Amino acid sequence: MYFPSKHDVGLGIIIWGIILFGTVPAVIKTGRIELVIMILVVIFIAWVWFGTGYEIADNQLKISCGPFKLTVPLSEITEIRRTRSPLSSPACSLDRMEIRYGKSKRVMISPGDQENFIKTIVKGFPQISLDEGLRKYTD
Repeated sequence: MYFPSKHDVGLGIIIWGIILFGTVPAVIKTGRIELVIMILVVIFIAWVWFGTGYEIADNQLKISCGPFKLTVPLSEITEIRRTRSPLSSPACSLDRMEIRYGKSKRVMISPGDQENFIKTIVKGFPQISLDEGLRKYTD
């Protein structure tokens, strides 16, 4: 099952505002090389913004963020908790979940449908520890 990332309006305004603020002068005042570079940057950021999502299949969580991919075996997930950490992660929202897996690995994601995301993971792996805010989805 595929879960696209939630997109924060505020975060989108900041990201796309910075791009627009940087792109307009590049289009007006620069040469071809700078313009091509700026277009490539915009395409890359759009790929990340619109290409971030999470798939649960074959007992794995497959995380996509533009060209970046990560696969987490569901059997290695030990804990999922809510977080609003602004640290870099494959998430387009600050309404995030921190997934701890393996010995000391972690990744933050922001599925748009958190309730079904949690239900899907816990259905096959009920031993995963959930914080109180996420536990309500399993009742």
